[in-house]
Amino acid sequence: TYCFDWDQICQWSAKGVVTNCGDYYVYYLPPTPYCWQRYCTIFSGSQIPTKLPDECSNRNYLNDTDRHASNGGKTSAGKVSCDGFGSDHYPAADWKGSGYYQVVPPAGNFIANKPVGKHHCGTEGSGWARGELPQDIGGKSEITYCFDWNEVCEYSIKGLVTNCGSYFVYYLPHHEWCWERYCTM
Repeated sequence: TYCFDWDQICQWSAKGVVTNCGDYYVYYLPPTPYCWQRYCTIFSGSQIPTKLPDECSNRNYLNDTDRHASNGGKTSAGKVSCDGFGSDHYPAADWKGSGYYQVVPPAGNFIANKPVGKHHCGTEGSGWARGELPQDIGGKSEITYCFDWNEVCEYSIKGLVTNCGSYFVYYLPHHEWCWERYCTM
């Protein structure tokens, strides 16, 4: 039951449904009894910012299925791909150079957050993110991108990640070594 207060607590009410989806709730909100009434919310944790950082709307997309951590060391075309440019590279079609990226299906939803091992994600040096994701919407965190070769995190580079509410965007810098690629999950 949803209550609407005026002179007394719960002077008017409306029946609704709440569904628990694990990390969040979905509410069915019926029309209010009167047009001058409205539903109010209370935030737990931080408030949603009025304006998200620019990178939440100005970003590239990683959407190559070969980039997923479950993929082996070659792309579906039988090549070793990388996030780089040059005559000896096979740059991934979704790689646009250094910048902010959102991971979207079929590649997955996130940059891999644990070692995936050498020869995965359609490349030789598999890249993953080490560090904490920002919890607050609009928040940013510095993160380390590791690339696995003969050792876990044999090469690394610093980057950023931004919490855009329903997704994260990652600042993915160009790295010096060929045959390395950011892996997704």
